[in-house]
Amino acid sequence: MDNKVIYKKASLADCKKLAPILRKADKDELIALCGENVNFEEILTQSLNNSLLAFSGYCNNEIIGMFGVGGNVLSGNGFIWLLTSNKVKLHKRELLIQANSFIKYGLTIYKKLSNVIDVRNKANMLFLKHLNFKFGDKIKYNDCDFISFCRTRGK
Repeated sequence: MDNKVIYKKASLADCKKLAPILRKADKDELIALCGENVNFEEILTQSLNNSLLAFSGYCNNEIIGMFGVGGNVLSGNGFIWLLTSNKVKLHKRELLIQANSFIKYGLTIYKKLSNVIDVRNKANMLFLKHLNFKFGDKIKYNDCDFISFCRTRGK
């Protein structure tokens, strides 16, 4: 069995595959943002459809995550996202390397990449810190704490 992660252009089929196996932290974050009745497949589909670039990672023909960036090219503001299964834990180092390449490419299109993250999502916060994102203001939304993060071109 080969443990290499293969990245490919994300598809609607990937949304269907990933939705039922999302990590608990990602599910909790989406519930905090969208409410208890959130449809994870719908959120993945919206994220994909709103992205200029979106990729899926597969290992041994199993999806382990999706990530992308969309936004307004004219304003230079891009919004980055990442949603994964528990299997992503087995590939943290490789994902960090690939994500850094993806972010550098995204910053050739957008001047700034940003979003918010649930403060309970410690693993993804650490991941963002390793990718040189800077954390900003805390935001209260639906009685949950989020924090903004951003990385700008040249930093």
